Order: sequence, then C-alpha cells, then structure tokens
Amino acid sequence: MAKVSVVITVLNEQDSIGKLLKPLVSQTKKPDEIILIDAGSTDRTVEVIKKFQRTHKKIMLLVKPGANRSVGRNIGVERAHGSIIAITDAGCIPKKDWLEKLTDPFKDKSVDVVGGYYKPRGNSVFQKSLAVYTCVLDHQLNPKTFLPASRSLAFRKEIWKKVGGFPEHLSTCEDRVFVEKLKKTKAKFTFAKEAIVYWKQKNTWQDAFIQLYTYAKGDTEALYLPHVKKILLVWARYLLGILLLVTFPVLLLFILPQHLAWVIGKGYSYVKDKRALLTLPLLQLTADLAVMGGSLAGFFKRRGVLQ
Repeated sequence: MAKVSVVITVLNEQDSIGKLLKPLVSQTKKPDEIILIDAGSTDRTVEVIKKFQRTHKKIMLLVKPGANRSVGRNIGVERAHGSIIAITDAGCIPKKDWLEKLTDPFKDKSVDVVGGYYKPRGNSVFQKSLAVYTCVLDHQLNPKTFLPASRSLAFRKEIWKKVGGFPEHLSTCEDRVFVEKLKKTKAKFTFAKEAIVYWKQKNTWQDAFIQLYTYAKGDTEALYLPHVKKILLVWARYLLGILLLVTFPVLLLFILPQHLAWVIGKGYSYVKDKRALLTLPLLQLTADLAVMGGSLAGFFKRRGVLQ
C-alpha cells in the first residue's frame, strides 16, 4: 500500500488539538506521517503539538503565520512524502478505524478521491439543534449526491497537482471548490460512509452565528452555486414576507404557522427533546440572519469593496 500522509491546518486550537491527535496516533492503520500547519497560534496549540512530538516522531509541525487553510493545506501536501493525502480539521475526532476506512478504497488504482463521513458531536439541545443546520444527518444522507468536506477526505497527491491544489484566495468554502475542481477533471470518487470523524458543534448562540455567517460569506465569495442558490432562497423568503406584510398581512398570518411547522419538523426527529420546539425556530432565525449578513459581506468582498 502507498504511503499515507495526514495533513491538518490549525489556528488557536489548544482545547481541541490534543483530542484530535490522540486518536490519530492510535489508528488501526497508522499514518506514515502527520503534518500540522499552524497559521500563527497565540495560545498553547504549538506547545501541545510539541508535547505529542516527543513521543510520536511521525508528527511534523510547520509554522506559517498568516496562512489561510488553503495555503496551509497546499504547503502540507507539497511537503508530504505520501502519495495518498488524508485531511481532517481541528475540532474533529476520528474514529479508531477512520484512516483505514478512508484509504482502503485506494487499493483500486483507478480511485482518485475518497470522501469520508462526519457526524455531529454534542449532547446539549442547542448543539443537537445546530447540527440540523451544519451537518448532513444520517436520515438525509444520499451517497450518490453527498459532497465530501475537508473534515474527512483523501486524495492522491498527483490529482491534487493536476488541479493546482486548494484555491489559495479562499479561506472558507475552499474544500468545496477544490472538490468541484476534482470533479471537473473526471477524477474517480468513492464514498466511504464508515470513515467517520465526529465534529464538535458550537455551544453558544454567538459562535453559531459567526460560524454560519462565515460559511455564507465564503460560499458567496467563492460563488459556489449549490450553496448560493440556497442563500438566494433565504433572501427570497424574507422579501416575500415583507411584501405580504405590506400588501396582504392576512395571508402572511396563514403562512407563518406552516413555516414554523416546517422549521420544527425538519429537526425535531433528530433532536427529540421538547425544548427544541423553541430552540429550532430561534436557530432558524439566527441562521437566516447570519446567511443574509454573510452573503452581503461575501458579495462586497468579491466586488472588492471589502478586504
């Protein structure tokens, strides 16, 4: 089997990096090397990594202040000795057999890219409710349409070179754009549902808003059409609501309860807690405001108005 390099970018992850590295170094299939690219952490992230390095010589640390995730990943892949690259993100916790399941499909030499799966982690009602907006949940999963993300992804280094690596002008949505570039080259994809990492969900309203705002900003800046279409639907929903409020408020009163039922219905089967009857609608409003604000910021940045 070809050598496997795991590449991870980090920035101020002192509370999560140890939880990621601990299961990584004890995988059923050991990585040939783990390359961490730190973008200039000001907390104890580097200290924690160096502590792991003392007992795990296959861990390499590269400090590149100011590097966004695309730049960091490209640096890590370039330095990697393995012909197969596996990536995940800080904040994730891989299952013990994650790397084995993620790289096993490469035994077929025609496979270029393997998309793994990610599941939300968090026990609070808020975290479970947020997962409805950030994750593809089990009951929503369609292997034929699932688009892999950087939380659980592997590819051959040669195909990375072919598409020119990750788009370095993007700091968010970069993995989606990278995957789309791979698809355009007719790279052969395989979905490894059992290659699972657990992704800890934010646990405050402020952090959730920032997360969703950043995603929408990145999607718009990248002009990632599958997500831009969803963003436009959010705008259309609110513009329609304003129009009805001005012209036909009675109809709006009829539509609002149905919309509320839809909001609760799409998430309650997963959360399964009565407190979610309030949390889910409030999160929907939070998500909508974050998406509209983030998309405006992304639009103006794309036009050069914002830095």
